[in-house]
Amino acid sequence: MTRLIELQSLSQASVDPRHPSLKTLPLLLGAIAGVNTTYYWQGGGTTFSPARYPNRGQVFLFIRGTGEVQSGDAIFSFGEIAALCARGTAPLTITAKAAPVEYLEILFDLQGHEAAPLLAQAPYFRRYSHCEPYVEAIKSPKTVSRTIVPAHTLPRFCMGSVETVGPDTVGAHTHPMLEQLFFGLPGNACVVTADGTDAAFGDGMLLHIPLGSWHGVRVEEGRRLHYVWMDFFRKEEDLTYIQEQHQPITGSPSPVL
Repeated sequence: MTRLIELQSLSQASVDPRHPSLKTLPLLLGAIAGVNTTYYWQGGGTTFSPARYPNRGQVFLFIRGTGEVQSGDAIFSFGEIAALCARGTAPLTITAKAAPVEYLEILFDLQGHEAAPLLAQAPYFRRYSHCEPYVEAIKSPKTVSRTIVPAHTLPRFCMGSVETVGPDTVGAHTHPMLEQLFFGLPGNACVVTADGTDAAFGDGMLLHIPLGSWHGVRVEEGRRLHYVWMDFFRKEEDLTYIQEQHQPITGSPSPVL
């Protein structure tokens, strides 16, 4: 069965009437049940306190700009791609420095028993340069893969990235135990194929891989592939798939905040 690959660009973002310093855009509404992704453009020199959702997983992926996130007494600064998983009960405050900051907020439903343990945990924060590299059989030796949010940081969720230059491919594969979103990082220009359908996948696009599809990615000579993958599992025990497929590079430096 041929299914279209859903994707959406950030270009349609508009000013949020409740917060004039913000431009926002909901992305791929309804693509994955229980998952809501929103793009934010926050003006330089401004501060914003996003709502907290104690019964949902909440992840922020900072794409461009320099700023900081405060959660209680903890302050996390960033000037590169970075991710924060909101855990604990403290409110969050995001401050954009001199220039605007762009980021995604990813929310996903938790099952009844999953929310309470997160309230006792500190936020998880990782800058891109401190993410652990890994290798995977479906990728070439020149590909750089990174784990951004490891398995079990939040229930049934993990996040990482893939980076290479053409000509290269991410080999075709399928994983019926999880739903997946891709987000194109700056400079990304590749082609995603799913069940025989191609989609041009560029910088600043969110793309949904159809559930259970046979899919892969290719990048042509002279172009760059650089995207974030987000995996939403149906069962916590299925995260063993990631641990089996993604092998940390022996001798790589330990991530440091």
